[in-house]
Amino acid sequence: MKKRLLIIFAILLIGVSAKVQAYDFSAVSNGQTFYFKITSDTAPYEVEVTYQLNTHPYNLLDLVGDITIPNTVEHNGNTYSVTSIGEKAFYNCDSIRSVVIPNSVTSIGSWGFYDCHGLTSITIPISVTSIGKYAFSGCYELSSIAIPNSVTSIGDGAFRFCIELTSINIPNSLTTIEYQTFLNCRSLTSITLPNSLITIGEKAFEGCIGLTSLIVPNSVTTIKTLAFNKCTGLSSITSNALIPPSIQDSSFLLVSRTIPVYVPCASIAAYQAADYWSEFTNITCESDLNDILITETQTKLYPNPTTGSAILEVEGLTKSADVFVYDITGRKVKTYNLQPNQTQLSIDLTSFAKGIYQVKVLNQTKKLIVN
Repeated sequence: MKKRLLIIFAILLIGVSAKVQAYDFSAVSNGQTFYFKITSDTAPYEVEVTYQLNTHPYNLLDLVGDITIPNTVEHNGNTYSVTSIGEKAFYNCDSIRSVVIPNSVTSIGSWGFYDCHGLTSITIPISVTSIGKYAFSGCYELSSIAIPNSVTSIGDGAFRFCIELTSINIPNSLTTIEYQTFLNCRSLTSITLPNSLITIGEKAFEGCIGLTSLIVPNSVTTIKTLAFNKCTGLSSITSNALIPPSIQDSSFLLVSRTIPVYVPCASIAAYQAADYWSEFTNITCESDLNDILITETQTKLYPNPTTGSAILEVEGLTKSADVFVYDITGRKVKTYNLQPNQTQLSIDLTSFAKGIYQVKVLNQTKKLIVN
């Protein structure tokens, strides 16, 4: 009998301990109750937004409608700055419609807004530098989001199953799109990939059946397995990369191999010979002013070598033309524009590493050495 009582008592203790709170204090702002965890209890005092209990559902008292997260809160006579949205802070808060994040916040934690099915819009300030994995996964009603250029890291699956998301501009600060970042965003019709982008991760856009065209920036070197799997709506691919990015046999699985693939004219043979790019049967040269042979136009580049700045001298230019500067890896690092009858252009590479650069204008390419 005593043994049974001890077992029952132990079970009751477990049940009580499972209900412990996950926050240090709560505060009401604009009629909504938020929960906070102290991350710095000395000046400057800082907190992160967190959830109510250590068990799911994490927030027993759901926030409702349009919410604005405060940038500061008072507690025990101290003013705390709200610097982050913690892990699972708004997990499964179905009743939230819109969220305004203050410019005191620098990070959005993993699963921060996971499965907030009713969330339609969110304002992310330029103070935010990182978005955690699965942060907005399952936010079915989220139709648009602006990611500021301050963001340098977006975690795995951050926007997967955002099935109403129609367009997104990925910031120029991002170099990698991670695993499943936009998986099954089936309403996504357009994406703007930045020139900073190097890697498109595994299953990054898998199931984005609404995508009709894709422009791959010159900076991209790798498109991983299943990155665009099931993107059956793609009717064209444009790759601006002079060197064909590395792709796998399944990077474009279920995408028609007969759609036009537009590539730089100077690189068409390279794409036709490259692994798995060669499976596309309609690789086409994309002609622009930089591929037109204008024999009467002459260029000179000096000083060369240079410590960072150089002058491109042009004679006989009768049409406007773009000037592209590439580093040794083939990544486009600068773009300029020449106007008709312009005779000189200043090229500034003082902020770039020493090395060899290619300066391309019209049909002519000049090698520039930066010491």
